[in-house]
Amino acid sequence: MKKLDFVIILIVILLGIGIYYIYFEQYKINENDDLYVEVLYRNEVLYRVKLEETTDETYVIDKDNHHNIVRVTYNRIWMKEADCPDKYCLRMGMSYRYFTPIICTNGVVVRIVGASFDDTDYIVP
Repeated sequence: MKKLDFVIILIVILLGIGIYYIYFEQYKINENDDLYVEVLYRNEVLYRVKLEETTDETYVIDKDNHHNIVRVTYNRIWMKEADCPDKYCLRMGMSYRYFTPIICTNGVVVRIVGASFDDTDYIVP
């Protein structure tokens, strides 16, 4: 390998680390904030619960002929059942450490927010 190959490989690795860092910084919540789990349907908050070590809830969403079940525990949040065509949301999950929102194509969104969260709309088909 030539010297230029090593430089290109190093640039690609640094670019990957930079994109990874920016992606997770986007969803960063102030560590002093209380965390809440919100379950939304078509940008309307249906359920909101404070995320604590004792949290253990199941939420059922039956709206407009759509049926979803969301399971919320302190260590893990996931979509237990969904009637969307692609079922991709069933493979998504989050925790209090990694909280990329769960977005279902039938309009259900599950997200973790802090007390000082500025509300951002999610566009769901």
